[in-house]
Amino acid sequence: MTILSKYEKLTRIYESESSLVYKATKIKDGQTLILKVLKNGSPPDVRIKHKRTFRHLITKCQIVQTVTQKIKMWSKMVLFII
Repeated sequence: MTILSKYEKLTRIYESESSLVYKATKIKDGQTLILKVLKNGSPPDVRIKHKRTFRHLITKCQIVQTVTQKIKMWSKMVLFII
């Protein structure tokens, strides 16, 4: 089973020498998302670049999620005090 078999309504929205970008819907929960898939045979330096970018995005998302959780928690406390 390939990674793409977990998605439906795949629409290719971009293609470069080393990757394909799709808009897709997750079969499991119907969530719409964007998938970037490296093509087979992509050079190692391209793979390293994409891994680095992915890690950077994950870190940014975790920071945003943490800040959002703290704001929600703080708002509940403020609402509770009032």
